[in-house]
Amino acid sequence: MKQPATTQETTRIETPNWKPAHLGQPIGWNGRVYGADEEIRGHEHATQTPQKGEAGEKEYHEWHYAHLATDEGDLIVVGFFTKQLFWAALGPTPISPGILVDCVMHDGTEIDTLKYYKHYQASHEKLDIEIGDSWFKAEDDHANRIHLHVESGDFDLDVDMERTAPAFRSKTGKTIFGDGTKWEAWDIVQPAATMEGYIAIKGKQCHIKGTAYVDHAYGNELFGVHHWYWITLDIGPYSFVMAANYTADKHVLRQKRDHLVTFMMAKDGRIIGRGPEKTQFIPGTKEYVPEIRRHVAKEMKYRYTDGGREYVLILKQKEILRIKPLLAMMVKNRIIGKFAKRFVVGGPYLRATYNAWLEIWEDGQLVDTYGPADCKGQVVGEIFYPGKDDPTAYQ
Repeated sequence: MKQPATTQETTRIETPNWKPAHLGQPIGWNGRVYGADEEIRGHEHATQTPQKGEAGEKEYHEWHYAHLATDEGDLIVVGFFTKQLFWAALGPTPISPGILVDCVMHDGTEIDTLKYYKHYQASHEKLDIEIGDSWFKAEDDHANRIHLHVESGDFDLDVDMERTAPAFRSKTGKTIFGDGTKWEAWDIVQPAATMEGYIAIKGKQCHIKGTAYVDHAYGNELFGVHHWYWITLDIGPYSFVMAANYTADKHVLRQKRDHLVTFMMAKDGRIIGRGPEKTQFIPGTKEYVPEIRRHVAKEMKYRYTDGGREYVLILKQKEILRIKPLLAMMVKNRIIGKFAKRFVVGGPYLRATYNAWLEIWEDGQLVDTYGPADCKGQVVGEIFYPGKDDPTAYQ
């Protein structure tokens, strides 16, 4: 497979005591240290943010995120947050629990809400969160089955998600920024899952089923990245979760940068590939997207090599579903939203659908292939780009 050539090296600033982001193993506020080889269990899926009034409350941020794709073509995103993320990105802030709902339905209906609530209760031992009249709860310590119930204005959701691939983190799951005191963790509670339940919009209820994905992020550094690509998909008997993070200390977003890859490949419910050192992210030529004022790759490849076997996943952007500046996504105010959209405040967030192909090579010979017709549901990916536009070729 021929790799795209690079035309220009990324400029780096050598600053004393600062180093590019890397995967590390900090000690959390509660004294716990999670190892690279430790099985992910209930206490890691659980809420990590200290409760109101506890030490560390203002420094930590956190969210649990669910992405649902129905057989009819609906895309439903739900986020449970301990903080208002935009303000948390600016500095320490007290707990302010909220729920984000962002849907694009197959009949053209769109839902985009963010509501905050006084009632908040969360366990530090297992995934068990209540915000308002909604909850996000695992039935067991492994989070094999999760019940998500949301009541948010004219939107109601009640689904059960049963995972079809084990929980996953890349190495320690902790990305360390800057001088080593700032970090963010990411564990993938359900990399792939089946989903079934009910949804009601403006009182009209219908039964839904399809696929699901659940992840969990927390830490004391928010958006310490220049930009990232994220995607999850099921193709044939394989499930993938991938992210390419162009990370940076947030004080030098445009210049000091490193590249970290998260990669998980499962087959028939068993993880068979996970090492970032065996994974190569190969983005295509950057294209300028006027709506976000950034250059991004609309085509990309992930190559995973294990001995003489090679897996090549090819992704081509099909349709953009959402383009939002972070400020407009996290602050629901019409005037602020117009301002944020015009000046792309907080960095743009882009969600799109992709076509996907998987090639499997053995000792240089193509032995198996899968294409768009083999994908379960729509293939959806995200791009977040808080850094300044960089039109140069990728390293």
